[in-house]
Amino acid sequence: MNNHEITSNGFDLQLQGGIAGIDTQILLNRVGNYEMQIRNETDKVTMVDMEISATSLEAQIMPTAAWGIRIGTMTYDLVKGPASVMPDHKTTNLGINYNYADNIRFSLERSAIDLYTGTDYSETMLQALWAF
Repeated sequence: MNNHEITSNGFDLQLQGGIAGIDTQILLNRVGNYEMQIRNETDKVTMVDMEISATSLEAQIMPTAAWGIRIGTMTYDLVKGPASVMPDHKTTNLGINYNYADNIRFSLERSAIDLYTGTDYSETMLQALWAF
């Protein structure tokens, strides 16, 4: 079993309102001085000791009460630690939401990850969310 210790600080900023009569939301998140150590229970050897900073920006517009469009980006920067565990990378997301009811939402999202190493990943995700 692994023992995890995580220390971080950050801030969130959320702006909501309307632009040209369209509901709009903008989110900004910043996490810095993120430290994580993973130790093996049997030999107490530090397996990973790293610091990461991350910044994300997401915008969502709702042209109608049912339909919304989201675009976002998140950047991870390795401050200290092995790049093989968590290399610097950037993630970009583009999605469409459909609010079927107050507590039921469907979303289709495309994510692309750029690892700054020449290796890129992308995936498409379809979600159904039901809140109760």
